[in-house]
Amino acid sequence: MTNLDLVEQQLFADPKVRDRLVKDYGLSPAPTTPAELSRGLVTAFGQRPLPDPLNADVSDRDVYRAAVLALASNSRSWSSFIAREPRLAELLRGYDPQAVASAVATGALTAGDLAACIPGQTSSADARAMLSWADLIANAGGYYQRVVAIARAFERAGAGEHEVVPCVSAFLGHPPSDKMLAKCLPGLVRPAGLETSKAPGMGATLASEFLRNLGWSGFKPDRHIQRLFSAWFPEVVKGCHERAVELAALVGRRAKDVVAFFTFSLVGHAVTPPGRTLSEADNLVWALGAYVEKKGRESVVVYRRDG
Repeated sequence: MTNLDLVEQQLFADPKVRDRLVKDYGLSPAPTTPAELSRGLVTAFGQRPLPDPLNADVSDRDVYRAAVLALASNSRSWSSFIAREPRLAELLRGYDPQAVASAVATGALTAGDLAACIPGQTSSADARAMLSWADLIANAGGYYQRVVAIARAFERAGAGEHEVVPCVSAFLGHPPSDKMLAKCLPGLVRPAGLETSKAPGMGATLASEFLRNLGWSGFKPDRHIQRLFSAWFPEVVKGCHERAVELAALVGRRAKDVVAFFTFSLVGHAVTPPGRTLSEADNLVWALGAYVEKKGRESVVVYRRDG
């Protein structure tokens, strides 16, 4: 299991790291204990899991905000976005996808208007994807229920409770062809609004962030998560590979990156201690990799424990 208590302590131990976390995530008042820092980070990420997301009442506005925030987290520091989020919300009409789609249609809103709110190398692409999401949701008619239908199809296909989020994420990020859909998920009619394109601007990893923003519990196994878990739990990684290949096949994929996405999603579930949510564990391990155990400068600290 991941020793999350030690992760919390390491994030708190170095005053410089602690100060950066406080600044980057707007933690106020400043935490005075590792546990307070941990709670502050989890709250800042805003990904508290819902008790029953498949039966939740989720509006189109909620879905759009979740998608926008996922795109905003892409390849940029959260602190660089947070200060600009109020302006982005204003431009996006309070995250109203119908209003945004109408504004785009009349030329009152463009991707260039949004780009200043999301600085970085992917700024233009993410801005265009935000507008594409508005059009997708506005035309889908109850987009959330269509995503729930995908989750139900994976349940019927044999995906376990902790496997549904990575399956839906992979479906949204790498949607199967019609032929593969009929073969792998024969009970699923492709939902309206998802006929010809994947989730705009998202692969499986970013799509998992989108679902977590909606209160689904799971891992977003990005490069930090994969690097640390490979070092800490090589035998668990190896043990999850076969099932990852099986799950990837449900969306008609065999590519290494998709299999790795499934593998480390499963590893995350396997090594999360009882009493901790998957999203909480993911956020803490991610912060450790981004701020403390950086690539090429990893310490010899052991972050695993038995039981």
